[in-house]
Amino acid sequence: MDQALQNVDSPTTKPRFVCSSRSFASNMIIAHNEGAIVPVIPLSNQAEPAAIRSSGRQLHHSEYTHRKNKNPGQSNPETRANPLPARAKSAGIFPLRSKNPARRNGGVFLLWISLLALLFTIPGFARERVLSIMLPDMGDSSETFLSTANARQLGEAFMREARARIPIIDEPEISSYLNSVGYRLASHSGGGNTGATKMHFTFFAVQNPAINAFAVPGGFIGVNAGLILSTESESELAAVLGHEIAHIRQHHIARAIQLTDKMNPLAIAGVLAAVLIGAQSSQAGQAAMTAVTAGTLQKRIDFTRANEKEADRIGIGILSDAGFDPRAAPDFFERLQTAHRYYSQPPEFLSTHPVTVSRIADSRNRAEQYPYRQYADSLAYHLVRAHLAVMMEQNPKKSITYFDNALRSGKYRNKTATRYGLALASMAANRWQKAKAEIGNLLKTHPNHVVFRARQAEIELASGHIPKAISIYADALLLHPEHPLLTEGYARALLQGNKPKKVIALLDRQGKKASRNPTLQQLLAKAFAHAGNQTGASAALAEHHYLNGDLNAAIRQLRIALETSQDYYQNARIEARLKQFEKERNLRAEQ
Repeated sequence: MDQALQNVDSPTTKPRFVCSSRSFASNMIIAHNEGAIVPVIPLSNQAEPAAIRSSGRQLHHSEYTHRKNKNPGQSNPETRANPLPARAKSAGIFPLRSKNPARRNGGVFLLWISLLALLFTIPGFARERVLSIMLPDMGDSSETFLSTANARQLGEAFMREARARIPIIDEPEISSYLNSVGYRLASHSGGGNTGATKMHFTFFAVQNPAINAFAVPGGFIGVNAGLILSTESESELAAVLGHEIAHIRQHHIARAIQLTDKMNPLAIAGVLAAVLIGAQSSQAGQAAMTAVTAGTLQKRIDFTRANEKEADRIGIGILSDAGFDPRAAPDFFERLQTAHRYYSQPPEFLSTHPVTVSRIADSRNRAEQYPYRQYADSLAYHLVRAHLAVMMEQNPKKSITYFDNALRSGKYRNKTATRYGLALASMAANRWQKAKAEIGNLLKTHPNHVVFRARQAEIELASGHIPKAISIYADALLLHPEHPLLTEGYARALLQGNKPKKVIALLDRQGKKASRNPTLQQLLAKAFAHAGNQTGASAALAEHHYLNGDLNAAIRQLRIALETSQDYYQNARIEARLKQFEKERNLRAEQ
């Protein structure tokens, strides 16, 4: 049985470790070594899929069903997500974004974004304990160096590159849940002049079995599916998010940039060279990095340790203030420390970054300073874990067997989530009658639950009952206005019902939410195309490609839009956007 499934209900989960974290800008695996970044295990160049045609046609989810997953971010083929049945994908079930065909090498600027992001990942908790210090809040000075607006732009650029290189999960149920927990934590992350309360945070999941999380400039925080499945309580997940929020609140990334600015340029060049060399030869990369880290980078090592100490302290405070159990933080990381005993050979992750007893003890001492509280996990937490377990299992039949056996034996942590997992697995296996029966059972006890109503509509849509699916979505939206899961599903149903104008109106009401969502932009493009508006279709498809990090495809679509546009003001908007995209592409080429 796959570990992802075992993690769902077992109270004594054995976390699966991957000994490295993924670099988003350098098609390689990077390991952390006492604050330094050491290239190891290079990835071979992946074959590129066919280029997107100039007509602007974007492959639908169902057209990827039987293609092999070639995303370099998933190094272990046994843990890759199951390519879902065509019928399920066309119905919008588990609507993960199609992987962008572009696979370009990032420039120096993008490499530095990746390096900075890697400084603030979960392995930081595993660095040895440093002297107990209380650093002053340096938010003001670093905000001057990297303003909130500039940081946001930097983060958005990072996200576009990340979407082109790693399997970001765009499933609305999962992203909505992570953001609800994240917003709750962020609202307790401090006030005054820190700027934290003014910052917009975005939380997202990555389809990767490694236990990892990371923060990037502008309030973007990513969490791997493997980490979520390895948590045993919602407070443990919140502890991870709180730690990453603390990094952003204290402007650690901006301060790292300031430190880099004062370092020897040769050292910076050495780091970049090591990353580039490491993409071709792990031994050469290791040697180059060793030479660099022997001297100048000791500043960065010490600086990162201090950041982790500060993030530990602040993160536990955020956790408690938000109503979660602060003791979940030391509990989770203590389990990481002991997990290696289940393996014949401890992962390199633990060898280079031991979670020391002293560090855990310090974290526990801080947690004990806060009042004890029992926190009951939300139903949404258990539902998301069940969803991820199905998503990470390659064979949906195994998922069906697992959840079915759990229900029969009564060995589960949450019966509702276990039944939901069985329904999702049945949907993935095209067993629509079984899926319908399980969702029906869930609706008996939770008649207005937004997720169950959405899945009910998806099943009807996949079964060819389009009017019924549209009706379910419309009724559910009255109770849960603008819910992302319902909005996306409703748009798909309306498209299948040949109601493109309603889709355009629906997504237009979403405003910025739609403009920043590549999946909704793709649906909007289809709606414009079905309505006979080629200009609108090309413009929306351009935004879809841009958000997915494919500037070349975005530029091609805008040029098509210019050729078909008959409106002066629309032409002006398209030309302005085209100039912006071309300028960004030229800047990349110069790096």
